[in-house]
Amino acid sequence: MRYDLVVLAGGGARRLGGADKPALPLANGPSSLERVLAGCGGAARVVVVGPRRPVAVPVKPRWTVESPPGSGPLSAVAAAIPLTSAAVVVVVAADMPLMPRAVPHLVRTVLDSDADAAVLVDDRGVRQPLAAAYRRERLVQRMQAIGDPAGRPARLLLEDASVTGVPDAWGAAADFDTWPDRRRIEELLRDE
Repeated sequence: MRYDLVVLAGGGARRLGGADKPALPLANGPSSLERVLAGCGGAARVVVVGPRRPVAVPVKPRWTVESPPGSGPLSAVAAAIPLTSAAVVVVVAADMPLMPRAVPHLVRTVLDSDADAAVLVDDRGVRQPLAAAYRRERLVQRMQAIGDPAGRPARLLLEDASVTGVPDAWGAAADFDTWPDRRRIEELLRDE
């Protein structure tokens, strides 16, 4: 199951007082970014979009930054695509440390179907475009159709696409935007 991994690790973390969210240690262990990188070690290429940070994992990612910096997740995806080459590209937000649980299922779903993307669907039925596996060719076409991605919503990645929803049976799309969210994630990690 060959795939490339794109990890979105930018953003201002305003609700966390500007803390470097991807670099925060979780449950007295590795950071969220390190957990995503280590858990997706099977990726052919790994691209991290955001400021370069030290990571204590054997994976050696390529680093890039969206243009202009801080212009949102869609711009981050646009910055990463030229650094990928596999037929399937997995897009993950760095504040989803449980995502490695779902990545093999997402990749397999895309490869075993005619779908353009396999996307985690949360318990409210919401599709998570930043927790998904995309056919690279379709992703490139979609970004060309979108044009300037700056400040535009990530859900545009799924527009006009054949999407297979994958129920998030793993809690993999759990992210953290606030300190209480972070504590909830840490509890989930301790229960592993």
